[in-house]
Amino acid sequence: MISKGIKVPKIYAENILKELKEKGFFNKKLKLKHDNDYLIIPVEDRFNSNDYEISYYDFEELVERKSYKDYLDIDDEIKKRLPTSYDRIGDIVIIKLEDDLLKYAKNIAESILKFHKNVRTVAIDYGVKGEYRIRNLKIVFGNDDDTIYIENGVKMYVNPFKVYFSPRLANERKRIADKVNENEIIFDLFCGSGPFSMNIAKKKNSIIYSVDKNPYGIELLKRSKVMNKFNNIIPIVGDVRVILNNLPPADRIIMDLPFNSTEFLKYVKNNVKIGTKIHLYLILDKNESPKINENWVKIESVDEVHQYSPNMSMFRIDLEVVKF
Repeated sequence: MISKGIKVPKIYAENILKELKEKGFFNKKLKLKHDNDYLIIPVEDRFNSNDYEISYYDFEELVERKSYKDYLDIDDEIKKRLPTSYDRIGDIVIIKLEDDLLKYAKNIAESILKFHKNVRTVAIDYGVKGEYRIRNLKIVFGNDDDTIYIENGVKMYVNPFKVYFSPRLANERKRIADKVNENEIIFDLFCGSGPFSMNIAKKKNSIIYSVDKNPYGIELLKRSKVMNKFNNIIPIVGDVRVILNNLPPADRIIMDLPFNSTEFLKYVKNNVKIGTKIHLYLILDKNESPKINENWVKIESVDEVHQYSPNMSMFRIDLEVVKF
């Protein structure tokens, strides 16, 4: 495309380019041109100056890419079936694909890496497996190193290959942190690497007992705690059914074990008092009502947190202890 431009020595180009951008004269729809020791910068038609020699050059147009799909060279019908969203955790991207689309995994990974310049790893999600609820991830590009993830202004170490973690709960974790009062005693049960604990610790001066059976999750939480200089988190490795025997009564309990958290309600009964709040997470059919068989709590509210599958969603059930 023929357009206005200025030719400047490369040694001065960075400052000149910065000034043009600040004043709105840089034509960001066109690519810069290189000519030995000179850089040819495309400028808007309205740009005039006695300081530079202005001429017309044949510039290459920049293609606006709004999605990783724009980098893919595959059939358009296939593109339409590819996910429009995926989980981004620090410099890791996790994406789900239908079985017959897995053969395009390498192409998709390469496209994501081009679209997100600071992503280092792309993995395919095959669901959750094992005792620790770890995602069954297959790396297409990169490695399974830890990453630093920032959520609601909190930096934390996470590793979705070794500890379950979902960035889709960021707003939910903020909501819980906002509800916490100062000086509460809080149990974050099945805490993983402790994102609920970290969100609360940043906002409130409360004591948080963070418990999980996965030792790697607790190790990540300890590192996050040190990185943020939080002194109000107590990380504990172990089975909550055992650990609860050594904990004081709680003001608030978070139970993020979506498929069977109700089974553990009976174990927290000895660690509550009248008025204790319990935030219990369950994955249910969208038309199903939660069943709480304990008569010492009452349901305050039930809210859908996010969709889990076409017919199922994760719900938060807010409970209050009303009797022993």
